[in-house]
Amino acid sequence: MKPSGIVFLNKPPGRTSFHSLDLLKKGLGHSRVGHSGTLDRFASGLMIALAGNCTRMAGFFTGLDKTYLAVMRFGEETDTLDPEGRVVAAGPVPGYPQIMEALPLFTGKISQVPPAYSAIHVNGRRAYRSALAGETPELKPREVEIAWIHPLSYEPPDFCFRVRCSKGTYIRSLARDLAAALGTRGRLESLCREAVGDFTLQEGVRPEAFHLGDLKTPEEVLPRIRGFSSAGVKPEAWTKIQSGRAFEEDFLEVPREMAPGNWLLLAAGRTIAVLEVGEGGRRYRLIRGVEA
Repeated sequence: MKPSGIVFLNKPPGRTSFHSLDLLKKGLGHSRVGHSGTLDRFASGLMIALAGNCTRMAGFFTGLDKTYLAVMRFGEETDTLDPEGRVVAAGPVPGYPQIMEALPLFTGKISQVPPAYSAIHVNGRRAYRSALAGETPELKPREVEIAWIHPLSYEPPDFCFRVRCSKGTYIRSLARDLAAALGTRGRLESLCREAVGDFTLQEGVRPEAFHLGDLKTPEEVLPRIRGFSSAGVKPEAWTKIQSGRAFEEDFLEVPREMAPGNWLLLAAGRTIAVLEVGEGGRRYRLIRGVEA
């Protein structure tokens, strides 16, 4: 049976996410590997990878907020908005008080245009492919949410800060837009993803150091996602759930009220399904998450 589970990877800078996943595949001995979000080559930090039958659980992680440690450089902008690109514009370096005045403009729900060098599809083509071909992809602004930005240090022209943001937020765009609000240009110098939801980089393993003991089970990981609960079901309920029969309280080993949210259903301590409980009723979001 192919190894299945969830892996917290600590991606180093200067390596593509796909190279890191390739190293993971070698350690697993198979190629059935997915992820809940990649990192740019220049960036480092936490990537959540899923192996084997757990690849079907990626959707439970993709919507989680993320925390980044970033260093942006004022005074120049590159076409990629990171240190690997070509310098395309320059501007003055602002003072610290001016930066502090502008930061509140970028917290809460904001409109943000993704970078031209991104994996977003524009007219059926990845934006970065169009940019590499010398074209200018037309990227539409979209709403993202930034919970907070904590300034850490300023050694002109480099401004270091920590940020907590929603799915779909580009910190490269944040650096560009913060600089523009101050009448100048800017880009990222470095970026590290420190957390995805409540999962932290300290839990990560370097891709080249991965071994099978680093695989985590859904039973260990999913209950740590906010809005997830777990409950045991009777062994005889499994065949009913597998056939798609509507969930009944009688399936539970211990009767209980099921609050709204996602419920990890366990039989003999193993994941058999994820049940979504909401105002509209109950539905299975996943059945048989891992092999028995």
